[in-house]
Amino acid sequence: MHRSGLHRRARVVELQDALKSALQVLDPELRSIFLLREADRLSVEETAERLGLSTWAVKIGVDRARKEVCRLLWRYFQEPIPHESALHTAEAGREGAFRGRSFHRGLGSAG
Repeated sequence: MHRSGLHRRARVVELQDALKSALQVLDPELRSIFLLREADRLSVEETAERLGLSTWAVKIGVDRARKEVCRLLWRYFQEPIPHESALHTAEAGREGAFRGRSFHRGLGSAG
């Protein structure tokens, strides 16, 4: 395999590990909503029915989960992402909560 292909594959594996760790620190309800919508590709209505929530709660929950996952991944990779200002809506109490084994690269509380 070409050197750039190896680098790309290593980056994909790193991103997969980062995503798994980010999902582990999400609130369990947000994680369930996120996985049903993004991984299982269920509709808002199907997700709401499966979890016993309103469609409004699913829409709000998936939005919060996406923002939190993006914030955690951004902090892990320490690279700016588009629309960073949208990420500041995450709950302040969640700062520093992302402490996976391989995630000590500048992931302490923001300061």
